[in-house]
Amino acid sequence: MEYPQEFSVQARARVVAKQLKATRKLEQIQTKEPPEGWAENRLDECAFYAYILRVFLAFAHEACELGRQGTWPVDRIRKKANDFLREFTIEAYYEKGCDRFGNRFREMIDNHDGSLLPELERYFHQSEEWHQFEKALSAIAKRPPAPSDLPGHPSKPESSDGAVPTVDEAVNSRSQARKRGPQRDFETAARVAEVVGRVSPDGRWRENLDEVLLALDESAIPTPKTWKPNHGYRNWYAAVAADDVARGRHMAIEAINHHLKNAKERPTATIL
Repeated sequence: MEYPQEFSVQARARVVAKQLKATRKLEQIQTKEPPEGWAENRLDECAFYAYILRVFLAFAHEACELGRQGTWPVDRIRKKANDFLREFTIEAYYEKGCDRFGNRFREMIDNHDGSLLPELERYFHQSEEWHQFEKALSAIAKRPPAPSDLPGHPSKPESSDGAVPTVDEAVNSRSQARKRGPQRDFETAARVAEVVGRVSPDGRWRENLDEVLLALDESAIPTPKTWKPNHGYRNWYAAVAADDVARGRHMAIEAINHHLKNAKERPTATIL
């Protein structure tokens, strides 16, 4: 894979390192049993898409850094990011575009002009990774250079669940805790927190959302009660493999955040 000449040696090394890490995750998922109701090839294809998007996000982070430094304007960042996504998808498809049994995934590239097929492009543009890139790009366009808006940047502190609460959020959280409401399921919350901590001990579980959801299914942790009747999600991983992937990922993140919040506020037993 060729990188823009403006990318430093260190920037290229970071993208390559992310690709190696993403490759290991892809291989790990392809050894797992799929959730109930899933075929192995469907799970493997979704994991392959996640592999591409992880590497794309690493490239996008470095491209946005050039924008913050004033090296690239916003339109060039977007063009380079789109070019990389297309070119890396082509490369990945020919190198790793098979399921665990060696069967090729369905076509992803238009043979006439080399562009991404429309349905795949829509899938990528609805992903959480693409939304993170768009958010960072928008921030660059609106303000002077500042610390990265992409997750995982060392200058951006994160809490254990990946969020950075504001003072108002903290105050509102305490206020809400004092209000009466439905009894919270602290036991399930604790189980979710254990899985999240095991899969992503560094606290950046959003970057490993697919693995977290698979681990929740493997641990037989129940999904939110409304998922199956309202959305047809029979398990956790189904949320990120739905037709509306952006909505599914958002729902999964919100549900996990809810459990992590409850786990933190779980009352401790008092010994008399």
